Amino acid sequence: GFLDLGGHSLLAARLAARVREHFAVPFSIADVFRHSTPAALAAQVRTRGGAGTASVPLSPVPRTGPLPLSPAQQRLWFLHRLEGPSPTYNIPLVLSVNGPLDRDALQLALHDLVDRHETLRTVYPPTDSPSGNGPGADGDDTPHQLILPPGHEAARPVLHLAEPGSDLTEAVRHCFDLATEPPLRTVLFSDGPDHHTLLLLLHHIAGDGASTTPLSRDLAAAYTARLAGRAPEFTPLAGQYVDHAARLQLLLGSPAEPTALAEAQLAHWRE
Repeated sequence: GFLDLGGHSLLAARLAARVREHFAVPFSIADVFRHSTPAALAAQVRTRGGAGTASVPLSPVPRTGPLPLSPAQQRLWFLHRLEGPSPTYNIPLVLSVNGPLDRDALQLALHDLVDRHETLRTVYPPTDSPSGNGPGADGDDTPHQLILPPGHEAARPVLHLAEPGSDLTEAVRHCFDLATEPPLRTVLFSDGPDHHTLLLLLHHIAGDGASTTPLSRDLAAAYTARLAGRAPEFTPLAGQYVDHAARLQLLLGSPAEPTALAEAQLAHWRE
C-alpha cells in the first residue's frame, strides 16, 4: 500500500495530480488514501474513465502585464497583508560545508540559482482594485507577481556573512517584505577555514518542503561549475511557477467568474 511504502501527504498530492493529468479522471488526495494499493488505484481509474475535465497543458505565458498568483500564493499573500512581515512561513534549509569554501564561487552560484528559477526573484506588490478606486477606497487590493529580470540588482541574492557568535535561530526568523524583497535570503556562518554552515531561507510563497531538494541540487551543480571556472549547464526547465499559476487561473477562473470546475469544487465544500 501507499502508506506502507512511506507515502505521505506531499507524495499523495503529486500522485493524485499525475493521475488526473495522465488519465483525465477526477482524483483527489483523499482517493489516494482510500484506495491505497496499486490495484485499487487502477480500478478507480478504470471506473472513472471519461469523467474528467480536459487537461490544460503547461505553456509559457507572456511576462508582460500583471501576472496572477496561484491559490496557494494568494493565501500566503493575504496572511502576509493581515499579519505583516513574519517568520511564520519561512522554510530554512541548513547545509554544512566541511573543508575550504570559495565564497566568490558560492556567490556566483547563488546568482545562477535565481537566474534559473523565476520564483526566487519574484516580488508581490499590490495592484489597485479592478474598480479603480484603489486600495485606499475600500480596503481591497489585488496581488500580482512581478518577476525581476536576471541580473536586476534587487534580484541578486547577497551572501550575508554572519558575525562571530551570531545565532542561527535568529537568522531563520528573518521577516521578508514580500512586496519589495525576493523570497530567498542566504547567510554564511563560519567556524574557522574548514567548517561552514550555509542557511538558505525560503519563504513559503516561493516553495514548500519538496522544493529544498531541487534547490540544494541546483546550487551544488552551480557551485561545482563555478569552482571549475565555468557557468553551469542546466537542463532547461519545462516551465516556471508563474506558468502553473496561469494554468490554474484558466482551470478555475476568478472568485467573481469561477469556471464550472471551480463551481463544482466550491459546491462540494459548501455542502
